[in-house]
Amino acid sequence: MHDGAPLRLTEWTSCGGCAAKWGKDLLAGLVDELPRSVDPALIIGLAPFDDAAV
Repeated sequence: MHDGAPLRLTEWTSCGGCAAKWGKDLLAGLVDELPRSVDPALIIGLAPFDDAAV
């Protein structure tokens, strides 16, 4: 709950930029847990593993 005091998102992280990126193995493990979509409007999904879904 926010008490009205200024909220600084930088207080919630220990690094930023490229140093904050997760490795491909950890990211692949997390993405593997996501449900797969069968929406016909989906052009690019999670298989093959890509940077984004369209």
